[in-house]
Amino acid sequence: MLVDTYVGNAEDDPAVEMRLAEEEVQTVTVDEAQRQRSRFKTTADDGTEVGVVVPFSGSLRGGDVFEGESGLVRVELAPRGALVIDLGALDPSHEAMLACVRWAHAIGNRHRSLTTRGCTVVVPVEDDADAERLRGTVEEHLPAADVHRDEVDPGVFDDDVADHSHGGGD
Repeated sequence: MLVDTYVGNAEDDPAVEMRLAEEEVQTVTVDEAQRQRSRFKTTADDGTEVGVVVPFSGSLRGGDVFEGESGLVRVELAPRGALVIDLGALDPSHEAMLACVRWAHAIGNRHRSLTTRGCTVVVPVEDDADAERLRGTVEEHLPAADVHRDEVDPGVFDDDVADHSHGGGD
């Protein structure tokens, strides 16, 4: 099955959601690597092989719906591993804020994506080894921070708060 026509996002568009309720739909769950690609092959939940052609630039989002000759396909996102760092317990003193700045500089030098939720910083990790390396960086600079591993919707990093450019277009 090949799907190459973007219908819309069911979470944003009631007409798309209604269409999903009325028609037969295949569901594919895509990982972080696939959601960044413009073409990929995957398997629907029922075992059907599906080729997806994304006709727009940018990342797929959960709820995106595509259409092909064989019908509709809804995209779901596989959760992504993340390290969650709760800074809420840190002393808001001058030294604590300087430690946060030093840690943020260390993360930025590694060009890591991150997002925030209140006093919590969430950083994507690829695997357990990556999480442990990052945990070491956090504990070096912010030993009082509560750090734990979690699974998050990869879309939380789409509006990454970090600017990875160094000027000059790189």
